[in-house]
Amino acid sequence: MEKNIFGLFSLMFVLVLMVSVLKIASYKAASDRLEDSLAASGLAASLIDIRQYGTDHSIIISDMEDAFAKYRETLEINLGLTNGVASGSSYIEGPVSIDVFRIYNVSGTLVTETAVSDEGVRQISEGVLGEMKAPNGQIVEKTGIYSEISFLLKSSLGKNIRAHKSKLTFVDTV
Repeated sequence: MEKNIFGLFSLMFVLVLMVSVLKIASYKAASDRLEDSLAASGLAASLIDIRQYGTDHSIIISDMEDAFAKYRETLEINLGLTNGVASGSSYIEGPVSIDVFRIYNVSGTLVTETAVSDEGVRQISEGVLGEMKAPNGQIVEKTGIYSEISFLLKSSLGKNIRAHKSKLTFVDTV
């Protein structure tokens, strides 16, 4: 009798362990997909000023509002959203909000940080290349876009958890 109980307990333990490992792997895959979606959307929104690049090879994002609109559009496509709301996602529940969208323009050693939102464009600060940091603590090395989104993450226990994901994407030429 004790052998049967021990065997049953061992089997249940292994099953619970396997389910836990699979759930962690699925969350990791979802996190990777979100990060890739943020990076791809940031690159799509990096609408550089071609005239400026042709003049002095500076990579500058000059139309901030257009960049924000392009980011929103491509994020919806990349995450499969409809009007900002997840539909049919295995891990996102409800609306996805763009909490932070900042453009970092680098000209020489000067970095200009600009925030863009539905309310418009506003310059936050200027700093020195190699010293200025994005909100996630990453040092700004080149012109780029930092974004942070939030959403409700579906959990396996039936309770949704507010989650955040951020990414600083640099623009470069090859």
